[in-house]
Parts: sequence; structure tokens; C-alpha cells
Amino acid sequence: AFSKADDLVDKINKWFPGCQTFFNRAAMRKSDPMTSEVPVVIFVQKVTPVMTNMECYENLTIPFQVLKYKTKNVTNLFAYTEQINKQGDVKVQVNVCAFELPGILNWSEIMSDNVSFVIPPIISYLTNIQLKNMELQTYLEKLQADKFSVSMTELCMAIQGVILAAVNGGIPELKSLFINDKYKEEHPEHIQFVTELENEIYKQNQYLESLLDIHGKQNTGMKALQDELEKEFKERKKESQQTGDLTFKVPMMDKEAIKHTLQF
Repeated sequence: AFSKADDLVDKINKWFPGCQTFFNRAAMRKSDPMTSEVPVVIFVQKVTPVMTNMECYENLTIPFQVLKYKTKNVTNLFAYTEQINKQGDVKVQVNVCAFELPGILNWSEIMSDNVSFVIPPIISYLTNIQLKNMELQTYLEKLQADKFSVSMTELCMAIQGVILAAVNGGIPELKSLFINDKYKEEHPEHIQFVTELENEIYKQNQYLESLLDIHGKQNTGMKALQDELEKEFKERKKESQQTGDLTFKVPMMDKEAIKHTLQF
């Protein structure tokens, strides 16, 4: 509920004087509670809200600004994720709260934290792209309404991080890992995820094309970078699916969290 970790630590220290606070499991494992004289040890982990009660909006073309508040605030499920092996499998643990949180400053008792499951890498990649697309859609809608609503520095960093994709390898990496016949043959149960992944790439290309045009017109001092981005995007688009669906989709990991919670 606090914007900075330091603010949260200050609050915790006031509530529990003399406690020791950890923000990652590695640091907590190094600590020896049996020999420590600290009376209270508190582990803080970041969780993300699960998009519950959003199924009614699926497959509809709705401005994301209309949905944005509901996606983060009207939910009683919060998920913690942790990669568990080199293959990229991710463990998801779901905290079920007593009631839906109508705002980030409210508190709710956790009624259960027993729901946990493992998702394969393709669901993790798909979810990340879906969330990124929501971010890009938000930028585009803001700029279409008011061209000064987003700084060009912020926009440049956002589209550069997607198009150049130095960290995760971008579209070629996704094709190598998932979007190929070999993967479909080995994982027939994942064909739906492959199809959705291809569609999310198509959707992302539509947002990037419009944002690149805005960036080129409003950020004229970055022509060299703009030319490089346009060149890379042209190749990216040529390698991607050319038709698709721009409607709203609940992120795949959120769907899995809801399904497993209902089954528990």
C-alpha cells in the first residue's frame, strides 16, 4: 500500500519495534532466527492483484482507461510468483483475502494462502506480453486524447524496450521457444497458448506502429533513434502474424489463478 519500500519499513518498525524486515527470500535464508536476538522477523513480499470478475469484458473492444481501475482494485486475490528452475517454470501462490479491496490503501485479512500451482514458461511469457500491451494501449489512449499527457522520454523508453528487446530476445526468441511446429508437436496442450501469443504480438504491433508515429512527430530531436526503431519494427512486423484480434483479454496467469482458487 506504500509507494516506496523504505516507507513500508518505517511503518513496520513503528508497529513492531526492534523487528527485522526482509524483502527477499535469499536474505531471509541467510539469517539464523535460532541464534538471533531479534524478537520479530517479518518477510515482505510483493504481490500482484489478480483480475477477477473481468470475464464479462473479454472479447470486447473497450478503452483500457475504462477498465484500468477495476483491473487493479476490485479483487480479493493476490498472487506471488517465483521462477523455480532454469527451464522457466514459475510457481504461483495465491493469497485469498476476506473481501475485495476497493483501493490500494485498504487492508483485508488473508483467509487462505494454500492455493499454489506451477505454470509453464509459455504462460509466463504470454502474461508478460498481455500486461505490456495494456501498458502500451494506455499510452496510446492518453496521447490520442492529449498529446502532452505522456512525456516523450517515458514513451521512448517504453517502445525502445519492446522493439529492441535486448533483454529477452524479442520475437525471434519467442519463435525459437514456442511459435514453431516442434513445440506444438511436443506440447499439444499448449496450442491455445501459442495462438494467443501470436495474437498478442499482432496486437502489440498495432500499438507500437501508432506510438512510433506519435514519437516521430513529437520527439524530433531523436531522429537517429527513431530511424533505428522504425527499421527494427519493420522487420519485426514482417516476421509476425498480419491479422488478429484487438479485444480485451484477461491475462492468462490470472485465469489460471482464478481456476485453481475455485478448485481448491
